[in-house]
Amino acid sequence: MRAATWIGSYFFGLVSEPPKRGEKALNAYTRMAVMNLPFSTPLPAQTRIKARTAPKIRSAEQDDQDKIYVALVDSAAEVFAEMGYEAAAVADIARRAQLTTGAIYNRFSGKAGLMNEVIITKLGADAQILGGEVVQALASSSSISKPALEELIVRLNSDSGGNSRGLRLAARDAARHEPEVAAVVGPLQDATLAAMANFVRNAQGEGLIRSDIDAEVVVWFWSVNPMGAGLVGAAFPEISLKAFSSFYATAMEILRTQPA
Repeated sequence: MRAATWIGSYFFGLVSEPPKRGEKALNAYTRMAVMNLPFSTPLPAQTRIKARTAPKIRSAEQDDQDKIYVALVDSAAEVFAEMGYEAAAVADIARRAQLTTGAIYNRFSGKAGLMNEVIITKLGADAQILGGEVVQALASSSSISKPALEELIVRLNSDSGGNSRGLRLAARDAARHEPEVAAVVGPLQDATLAAMANFVRNAQGEGLIRSDIDAEVVVWFWSVNPMGAGLVGAAFPEISLKAFSSFYATAMEILRTQPA
């Protein structure tokens, strides 16, 4: 499971800062989930981490009446998900949309600008919805949270639909190469993490989530680990996503158990 955390942290860390001074608590939390330790074992004391600021998210420039715009964004989403950002060419997207490359350059700054519109229209809203569902599952009873989380992990790692894993990875890869894309992906991801952390703080105040782990560490773990687990599963198809279920169920119970 540490591999899943490291891999997921790498991709999230391309555009967002991990919690400062949170590594010790994160490692202890992971260790408790994989070892036979009492769930009430206190986690290491840590300095409170500064809350992540929720930045303003850029809105889409979409005009549903502009059929060329819609065709280009839809086609770009498909091509980026299938080929990745680096391998996809503007000509591939134009060909998929049955248009010319001129149609792209008339509406967007280029491949990076088109990727930004894909991120905003295809990934933005769903990313925040998924983040909210994850933290709500954490604060729910076991009978609700376990099946809810299993469904969320499948959705997060699905290769179908407009919010596919391939498209999300392509967006992060683009952010690594293109400052223009990083300027869109970073605020979107930070806003989602900030909203999740605020929910966790409120749940801690109500006694629903243990008090000795910082909310920023909680949401980082529960954001990066499922993504990393999905990538591990993609690299090793013999590993089913359900193989991670018992670990996540244990990790959830630890969060719902107050320290001794």
